[in-house]
Amino acid sequence: MQRYLSLLWAINRSGYRREQLALLPLLAVLGTLPPLAHGLWRLFVSHQNVFLELNSVGHFNHSAIYLAIICGAALAVVAARWQRLPVMWRGIGIAVILLLGAAVLITTSRGASGALFLLVLALGAAWLRRSRIQAITLLAVTLSQGGAAYLLKPEVVKKQEHTAKEKNVLAFRDSIWNAALDTWRHAPVLGIGINNYKKIDLDKLKAWREAGGRPFVAADYYMAPHAHSLYFSSLAERGSIGSAILLAALGYWLYSLLRYLPDRTGSDAEWALWGGALSAWGISVVAGLVNTTLHHEHAILSMVLLGAWLAYRKTPDE
Repeated sequence: MQRYLSLLWAINRSGYRREQLALLPLLAVLGTLPPLAHGLWRLFVSHQNVFLELNSVGHFNHSAIYLAIICGAALAVVAARWQRLPVMWRGIGIAVILLLGAAVLITTSRGASGALFLLVLALGAAWLRRSRIQAITLLAVTLSQGGAAYLLKPEVVKKQEHTAKEKNVLAFRDSIWNAALDTWRHAPVLGIGINNYKKIDLDKLKAWREAGGRPFVAADYYMAPHAHSLYFSSLAERGSIGSAILLAALGYWLYSLLRYLPDRTGSDAEWALWGGALSAWGISVVAGLVNTTLHHEHAILSMVLLGAWLAYRKTPDE
């Protein structure tokens, strides 16, 4: 976590001019397209992968989180600059957004797909302050695409239906979270330490429960290298103190977004950067319910987007 906060601090203190900061979300979007093309090639052409993954990110759930954040940032950039974009660039922008949104669905990650859907609704609601036509269009397109996705049944929808039929909608996450909670009970204040969750096994869980006078049922647990949740991972590895700090940071992040929501007179760059910061927060928080967000590549991306927004706010016009 320290390295991600260091990146946030560095961008916030960078001294970049506003026009330079405004380029960061756009550059992040453009930088995602080559690895996405590579991932699609490996999935559909060379058949080297079973799931869509970005080479530098890895596991499809983590790639989906990254792609969802980037899709939200791309949407904010295009919507913010829409009035000044030539027709050709509007079309290119829409194509990139649709490609990124489709890529999230192709990953089959239900957490990232659901978080992206909610994020677009939130962006649409916020855009009512700037352009009612854009906001209503955005909300209508989002709802229609959600309905179309259900009717066309992409793999992510089929996956949801299958897990519901098998009565395993959470894909064993409830059993994983049982292990995380028992780990937290063992070390409730400071947790067991970063990256130590993977060392937990059934024997340790059994010993901890028996030491506390609680019965142990092996079938209640499913062991995994991490807790598959930002919040349960934080409880297990960082304890109550670390989790409180995490929630405080996320709360202040949300406060800054709500407190400094641009108004109708806000510049294109301000709206684009605000939307990028909202995208990082929304995907990290919502997808974090069922996946471990805010680590590695998608944490770096989130800190870049948040840092650019915070730096823009305190940088005066020249």
